[in-house]
Amino acid sequence: KLKVIKCETFENNSKLKKLELADNQIKKIATDAFRELDNINFININSNVLTALPDFRDLRDLISLTIAENRIKEIPANIFKSLIGLKKLDLQKNEIEEIDDLAFEYLLECKDLDLSFNKIISLSHEVLKPLVKLEVLNLENNKLEKIEAETFNNLFHLKYLHLSDNFIELIDEKLKDSLVN
Repeated sequence: KLKVIKCETFENNSKLKKLELADNQIKKIATDAFRELDNINFININSNVLTALPDFRDLRDLISLTIAENRIKEIPANIFKSLIGLKKLDLQKNEIEEIDDLAFEYLLECKDLDLSFNKIISLSHEVLKPLVKLEVLNLENNKLEKIEAETFNNLFHLKYLHLSDNFIELIDEKLKDSLVN
């Protein structure tokens, strides 16, 4: 099983469209590991042991990214900066507790975001603001206690919102109003 993805691992593979790295023991991905994957559309790094998100620079054609079932604890600012065409991001079943306000800043095309089965306690209303095309948001089975009224304000295309199995005690009236289209 793979444990480390080095810089040269994918050299001379510029025509590659889909990359499946699931069900390994990957704990580290070198900074420029995906550098030469100019035409990649799908990457699946599901079921590994990553504790931090790798660098995704220069993957402008990436449509779908799955990094579910790892050990990721946080989503830092601008980590997805070059993924301007990303439509689906799956981060379910990690150990995510914190999401920086600028984590999704460049994901303007994202339609499907799965953050279910993590340890998210709170979600700033700034975090989702850039996701103007989001249609599906899965936050089920986290530790959310409250959601700010402005959290979903920019999500005009949202069709499916999953919030089950959280610790939400009260839903603000303003929040209800922002979800009615």
